[in-house]
Amino acid sequence: MSRYEALNIAIQALALLVSFVVLVLLIWQLRLLNRQVKDAANQAKERHQESQKRETLAFIADTMIRFHELLDTVPSAEPALQKLVAKAIDRPRSSEYRLLRRYVNYLEDISAGVNVGAFDPEAVYHLIGTRIIRAWKFGEEWIRVEQRRDNNEELYGELEKCAGRMEKERNNYRGVTEANPMATFDQGVLPAQPRTPDPS
Repeated sequence: MSRYEALNIAIQALALLVSFVVLVLLIWQLRLLNRQVKDAANQAKERHQESQKRETLAFIADTMIRFHELLDTVPSAEPALQKLVAKAIDRPRSSEYRLLRRYVNYLEDISAGVNVGAFDPEAVYHLIGTRIIRAWKFGEEWIRVEQRRDNNEELYGELEKCAGRMEKERNNYRGVTEANPMATFDQGVLPAQPRTPDPS
């Protein structure tokens, strides 16, 4: 083998080695970039969740007096609540009607915040989830009457959607958390932690 041929082989081997090193560096850079993107996405998600919690608590804190006034006047016992709904249906514009409408409007606002992602669904569930479920369960007949009266099938649609979601989460929470205690609300079940009793 001539000196020229040996030199040519050495140069080719060196080029191959350089190409291999460049490929390894490129793969490393891509993995690093992928990790950075995932970290950034996780941080953005965490910031969004923190923002949701702040907005949820701020709204509830700002409207706490109004909410407690409603709680003081809207009965929590099922027979009394059914009686209120029946009176609101039979006597539109009555005091019972106005009370029920204020109460459902308040829960509709919160439900809309949950449905569009502005409010934290887990915080809302623990704070007033039972109220939202009960309002839809016992108020549905009145809401359907109001929808026909206003010719608006979407009236209180946010409450209906949120109540369905809260009911599903409550059922999941009761049956799944023992098997998967690390599951989150977004995955379909609530975390296994002590629940704050609803003031109802």
